[in-house]
Amino acid sequence: MADRFAHIEWKRLRGSELAGAILADWPLPPPPPRSDKDWMPIAGAFLDARPMFNDDCETGDGKAAAEGRGFPSSRAWSALCSALPYAGGDPDLLRALAAAIVGRAAAAEFAAFVRSADPPDPKT
Repeated sequence: MADRFAHIEWKRLRGSELAGAILADWPLPPPPPRSDKDWMPIAGAFLDARPMFNDDCETGDGKAAAEGRGFPSSRAWSALCSALPYAGGDPDLLRALAAAIVGRAAAAEFAAFVRSADPPDPKT
């Protein structure tokens, strides 16, 4: 079941921070703008190059799944591809989303793959 969720670590609120959040009715920041970038081909190319991150339960050692955190699976990669258009091109947010959904090891490799596959614009 862990590959059905994004496992996000939050800063723990203390004392007045918690009271302020409750009194403010837990305000949410505005959502980031959504990009039209299609992440499925990028994830597919990554998984073709790194098949060990395709499915932790079937091809990996199963440790990520056993920890009850996000782990690589076809369901998790699909969820990540749906979430990444909201990252707004921010590499830190990309890595955080990937870690929350497909696990830290796969996220680190995927972020490096994206960096190397997306060279800077020659005009800039």
